[in-house]
Amino acid sequence: MRLLLLAFSIVSIIFGILVWHYIEDEILPTLPSQSEIEDIQMQTPLRVLARDGSLIAEFGEKRRKPLHYEEIPEAMIQAIVSAEDERYFEHPGIDANGIIRAALQYISSGEKRQGGSTITMQMARNFFLTREKSWLRKIKELFLALRIEETYSKEEILTLYLNKVFLGHRAYGIAAAFQTYYGVSPDKATLAQIAMIAALPKAPSTINPIRNPQRAKERRDYVLKRMAQLGYITEQSRQNAIKSPLSAKIHLPPIETQAPYAAEMVRAELVGALGEAAYTSGITVKTTILPKHQKSARQALLKTVKEVNKRLHKRQKEDLISNKERSLPKEGVQGAIVSVKPDSGAITALSGGTSFSKTPFNRVTQSMRQMGSTIKPLNYTSALQQGKSVATLINDAPLVFKGSLDFPPWKPANSSHRFHGPTLLEDGLIYSRNLASIRLLLETGFKPVLRHLNRLGLPKKRIQQHRDLTLAVGSLPASPLEVAKAYTPFANGGYLVTPYLIHSIRGASIQQCKLCKTKRRPRVFSPQVHYLMDEMMKKVIQRGTAQEAQKLKRKDIGGKTGTSNHAVDTWFAGYHQDLVAVSWIGFDQPHPLGKNESGGHTALPMWIRFMRDALQELPIKQTQRPKGMSRRWVDPLTGTVPPQKQKRKRLLSFRKGNEPRPSIESSSGRTINQLRQEESLFW
Repeated sequence: MRLLLLAFSIVSIIFGILVWHYIEDEILPTLPSQSEIEDIQMQTPLRVLARDGSLIAEFGEKRRKPLHYEEIPEAMIQAIVSAEDERYFEHPGIDANGIIRAALQYISSGEKRQGGSTITMQMARNFFLTREKSWLRKIKELFLALRIEETYSKEEILTLYLNKVFLGHRAYGIAAAFQTYYGVSPDKATLAQIAMIAALPKAPSTINPIRNPQRAKERRDYVLKRMAQLGYITEQSRQNAIKSPLSAKIHLPPIETQAPYAAEMVRAELVGALGEAAYTSGITVKTTILPKHQKSARQALLKTVKEVNKRLHKRQKEDLISNKERSLPKEGVQGAIVSVKPDSGAITALSGGTSFSKTPFNRVTQSMRQMGSTIKPLNYTSALQQGKSVATLINDAPLVFKGSLDFPPWKPANSSHRFHGPTLLEDGLIYSRNLASIRLLLETGFKPVLRHLNRLGLPKKRIQQHRDLTLAVGSLPASPLEVAKAYTPFANGGYLVTPYLIHSIRGASIQQCKLCKTKRRPRVFSPQVHYLMDEMMKKVIQRGTAQEAQKLKRKDIGGKTGTSNHAVDTWFAGYHQDLVAVSWIGFDQPHPLGKNESGGHTALPMWIRFMRDALQELPIKQTQRPKGMSRRWVDPLTGTVPPQKQKRKRLLSFRKGNEPRPSIESSSGRTINQLRQEESLFW
């Protein structure tokens, strides 16, 4: 018998040595190293915030908001150890008592209610191992649990576990789970809610209060029972919690600022730079979006588009009654609006359509539409730089261009279908006279105009593709954001500022960031030219095509209406010294909006609604006249200095040395009739 026991002991020792060598050679080397364990990543989603820190969007499959140990409610800690590992704070990572108890319970009842795995073992399995059911994985789990306990304190392990554990419905960690199921933070949760969240790690996908309320309630009540048995809660508290309804429903992350198009721009930028890691690296992007501006922009767009759609459908019904063939695109009118700070380029509001969920196409950045008359200030600036003055006469008279095999004849006209003859340059802009603008382009030539448009940020290749006289009336396509960029010099004194959306990125560094601020701020026209353009564009509102904007009762705003051929695209681009805003309305698939629709009637109301709110925060500012300027009275019919007694005259600004010459009448002090009579007497 002794020999048998000795032999058994020797065999056991040899077997133990062999097993240990196997573990040492085959299992331990496959476990994560100490440094890998120390580098546990939270895999939190990408968060996009407004400038004030309010949430715009959250991207990523895993919803997670990591908590510090001090932020975890004591009842939550008690609930999770009651449900998963009652001796958690006593064992070294492996609980022999728990394993034996679980085995005996399974043998006696045939039901596995409390497993033998400790929280540390669960962490080892969930963080580093697969979920396959095998003895080899279980052995790895045991040794890895011991290694984790050597690396972290009990509090740190529990914090990692509660921040990373999957709890169903894309919620990872208790903070995300409380938000997902109850719409509350952990510190605001009730005992019943805490017990429910503590019940989820057992089977989060199948036993949760959304998918299987009955089984979820049974598991919750079991957790409450265990808490009472371990002395964490009283029997009365348990009974009260058991009577509580589950009250769980899916709560999406609380979006505080509605700017989905801006959020998508940020998401695309981060994913383009970092790949899929952007969704799990815990990156937080703060944008330049101002919540008040964004809310005003969104409301202005929705209200204006609704009005236009209603107007067009009413007109369509009238046309059908009168047997006129008229059909409108089924999807209805769309719109876009963007606002930019001209001193820095910060985008304060951006709405690329009426509904991101229905049409994620961003019309602020992706839609290339004919600029219409919004291009005229850019062309007129080029003319002033070449020596023209606001009093330069341009003939607003009919033009006819012969066609060719490739192009039909072109007979441009003004929107009023009237001709005004010799016209001051400033009137050509104020009243948006197409024929005057075409003749101005003929006089200045293409080369300097094309170069100037390129300096204002419009792509050279696109400009070259539209190198013809239609450029004068806005055939060049551009996005609303490009138009806003081109208008920044009118607001800030002549400097081109590039719009940007990303204010800061926390949690990652990006080498090339297209949406971040650039220091480049080139001067694109002189202070004198800026002053002249500013005066003219303010007159567009005071007495030109944008008089509707006078209801804002501000004299420190300017801008330009824009209407493409047949009113396919309608625009208004305007500014205050502290804000540039551009609005656009049209169909996604180019289609005429119909009679009476124009930039001043269709797109301008959106701009007015937005600016009415924005201007409340902006002080009244007057443009300071730069050096090298003078003022002269001018006859609007001749562009010359009139006699002093003449009533028909206008006070205009000029660059010194570029003033209009006095007429013979003004220099002699006699009228033209007196001069003619003297001339006849002389001869």
